[in-house]
Amino acid sequence: MENGKTEKNAALKLFIVLHLAFKSIDQVAHQHIKAKDMSITEFGVLELLYHKGKQTINNLRQRVLVASSSISYVVNELEQDGYIEKQKCTEDKRVTYIHLTDAGRKMMDSVFPEHKKVIEEIMSDLSDEEKYELTEMLKVIGKKAANM
Repeated sequence: MENGKTEKNAALKLFIVLHLAFKSIDQVAHQHIKAKDMSITEFGVLELLYHKGKQTINNLRQRVLVASSSISYVVNELEQDGYIEKQKCTEDKRVTYIHLTDAGRKMMDSVFPEHKKVIEEIMSDLSDEEKYELTEMLKVIGKKAANM
């Protein structure tokens, strides 16, 4: 029975440590993005387009993980700022693609490398092997939670 208690306590401790670590990392990332006059959602949309190319609005909603109304608002703001453009699909007019403009790409060429350095600095106390192992362990936990 003691082993069961220890296991439960270890799970709770892990949850707390994981939560606090994420909050700290997220706060640093948010501060860096805010310093660039962007919201984290705007950055998320631009980063996805920067690395994955054109996306549908539905893809953005799913992959950036914010409310539908928030994505529509952010997309409209980024379009007004000249960072993205909307383009109707030629095969299916119900589908709209979003892609970076030259201005959006130029901005991400400037902002993303700095953001990457911040994240690399946060993770710098871990070896590459530890980063890989932690990534794999977190995938297991994430999949378990997603299937509950």
